[in-house]
Amino acid sequence: MILLWVMSPFLTMAQAVPTANTLLPLSLRAYTKSKQHAGPAFALAAAGAFQTIQQLGIQAENRFMLKDMSNLGMALLLPKRYGSLGFGGHFSGGGIFSSFSTGTSMGIRLDQPLGIGICMKLTGFKWATQPVQWGIQAGAGMLYCITPATALGFQLEEWLPVGGAKENRRTTYREIITGIGTAASSKIYLGAEIRKRTGEATEIGGLLEWQLDQTIGIRTGINTANNIMVVGITKQMGDNVWGLDIGNHPQLGFSIGLTMNHASGK
Repeated sequence: MILLWVMSPFLTMAQAVPTANTLLPLSLRAYTKSKQHAGPAFALAAAGAFQTIQQLGIQAENRFMLKDMSNLGMALLLPKRYGSLGFGGHFSGGGIFSSFSTGTSMGIRLDQPLGIGICMKLTGFKWATQPVQWGIQAGAGMLYCITPATALGFQLEEWLPVGGAKENRRTTYREIITGIGTAASSKIYLGAEIRKRTGEATEIGGLLEWQLDQTIGIRTGINTANNIMVVGITKQMGDNVWGLDIGNHPQLGFSIGLTMNHASGK
């Protein structure tokens, strides 16, 4: 019963928007024209418009030391003449419930300050012994570079069920994401984001990243969806950037996340 109470705020989220079920929304790191990683650029499709190198990103998390609150995600970005093409997938849960998605994104650079993006994903949600509920998640958005250091973006996504009972086929979920990010200096990045999903409270997220030197950085952020404060450290080792994030909830305890981004052809 306690486990169900802990997970209940995330069940609708996992069903409608599987890729958003993370300690900090990956897209918080996408509101910049440069130094984007594969995961954030796949989460905010328009951010892929400014990618110039091939990247592979992996993300694994566990919240509150519960099997059902585990997440695993992967994203691949391939630069193209017009921007980039992305492929990704995500899985969460594994006990009482699980959700998963796989899909593709495209970022298109219209000119130097403006990029647009579209994405399409196949999603699935399974609750206990019930059959899998399939869905299609489609999205579109833009990223506008107000200045070389500051970018403003938004993305609208809609989830539609596939198959199942007739009444379920009429159910749709929408999510609107709006955010802004700025490189306050060569070493500091600030990002803020607002999310609103159908039938859920508005979420606010914030991120501060500070690059201590050429290889080591620290970051801290907050996500009102999880009511959790996150602190982390990043370390660059050759073409790979590794990240470790730790979060704490005052009642539910610790969460931990690991990220890796590999960049080819720098």
